[in-house]
Amino acid sequence: MSVEWREHAGLRYLHVDYRDVTGEDQLTQLAASDREILAHGRPGLRILTDVRGAAPAPGWLLAVKRSSAQVTGPLGVVQAVVGVDGVRAAMLRGYNAVGRGAKAWPFASVPEALEFLASGRTSPGRRGPAV
Repeated sequence: MSVEWREHAGLRYLHVDYRDVTGEDQLTQLAASDREILAHGRPGLRILTDVRGAAPAPGWLLAVKRSSAQVTGPLGVVQAVVGVDGVRAAMLRGYNAVGRGAKAWPFASVPEALEFLASGRTSPGRRGPAV
């Protein structure tokens, strides 16, 4: 499990790695990332979440939705997700359109996700305020 601060192109971001994380450990990882986000407490925080190869554990998606509404959404977190493709990426974009809380944008690769996070944009198609 890994929740750690990293830097890229002068941007400090939270890296949350779910690769090789299964079952209840996914919920533990999510709780750890929420604690770190709340401790950071700065609007516009950038997060890179890597879920390549991870299968959602029972209850994890509900916990992510709750975290989005209660933790990341109120802080205006900008999140890039790697490892969500095909139908799951379409579902994530749909959730972004109608869901409450922070948006999580799917990307095909870590370099692509980092480029987005460092760009200052709040969505892949829109430039937002500098953070």
